[in-house]
Amino acid sequence: MYCPSPHFPSPHFGASVPRFADRVHFLALMARVMRQVLVDYARSRAASKRGGGRPLPLDGQRHDPAAPAGDPATLLDLNLALEQLAASNPELARVVELYYFGGLTAEEIALVVSQTVHVVRHDLRAARAWLRRELSPQPAPPDQTGSMD
Repeated sequence: MYCPSPHFPSPHFGASVPRFADRVHFLALMARVMRQVLVDYARSRAASKRGGGRPLPLDGQRHDPAAPAGDPATLLDLNLALEQLAASNPELARVVELYYFGGLTAEEIALVVSQTVHVVRHDLRAARAWLRRELSPQPAPPDQTGSMD
């Protein structure tokens, strides 16, 4: 298999070749792969820069995989938040992954997760609110030292 870049080695499937039930199944798998690739890339950039801390904009815009990667800390924060969400609600985390990293529509996600489009849209709104709360800067706790300065 031709590989145009040493950064993206060709996959080795051994004797088996993956089979996909349909386009949506393929896109669902690619959403997971895209997330892993972007997080790995962000980790390598963060290791070299050690900066960041800007809040993640959750205005409903999807991550554009074709766009240059922004702040690696932002993507790593999102990944950590998605891991926390998956621990408490794996279905909701899956919907977020399919939407933001896979670029699937609500209709396509509904097919993947075997839910109605209405439920998927509700889940996306709930997940967006949860992520906004988790990723927003937390106010500093009040000083508990007892000093009356």
